[in-house]
Amino acid sequence: MTELEEVALRFDELEAVRLADLEGLYQERAAERMKVSRQTFGNIINSAHAKIADAIVRGKALRIGGGVYTVRGTRRDRMRIGIVLGDQGGLESEVCAHFGQCSHFLIVDVEGRKVSGSRVVPNNAQHGGGGCQAVSEIMKHDVTHVIAGGMGMGAQQKFAAAGIKIFGFSGKAKDGVAKLLAASLRDGIDPCKEHGECH
Repeated sequence: MTELEEVALRFDELEAVRLADLEGLYQERAAERMKVSRQTFGNIINSAHAKIADAIVRGKALRIGGGVYTVRGTRRDRMRIGIVLGDQGGLESEVCAHFGQCSHFLIVDVEGRKVSGSRVVPNNAQHGGGGCQAVSEIMKHDVTHVIAGGMGMGAQQKFAAAGIKIFGFSGKAKDGVAKLLAASLRDGIDPCKEHGECH
């Protein structure tokens, strides 16, 4: 197996396949079981099917691991939240309404459902093409969750493919973090239409 080219299937993708293909659940019910939106589940299962097909048809090894997941109610991975800002004010800043136009990212580390640290970093893609480039930029910081005021569908699909959950919020960053940790933020963001797919 070590000599074969590998395809990496994340744990959330494996779980989506189990629910949809083995248990035969409809996407709406499977999404509820995974505690994600139906759209997010659809993106996860489509990515999983493509990877499995690639491994079978092209004779590649299928490696399972990674992603963000929960086992028996206990968080197995750390949580790192990326929040889009229009300034460098950190937790006191307002969440930027437009993902691709933010000037900075607030990176918040969480352990045991409590904030363990935070830092503000520049969005180096701000002037280089909008949201799709900003997705790659924020993912450099190994985030597991993203909070933004608005986001285009292209950016949302890139996050879904990476297994990163996104949440819409308007207000101070610290309040968005508190709501996320209290599980009171709705999973997903209504796509922005006025600035294109990668807004």
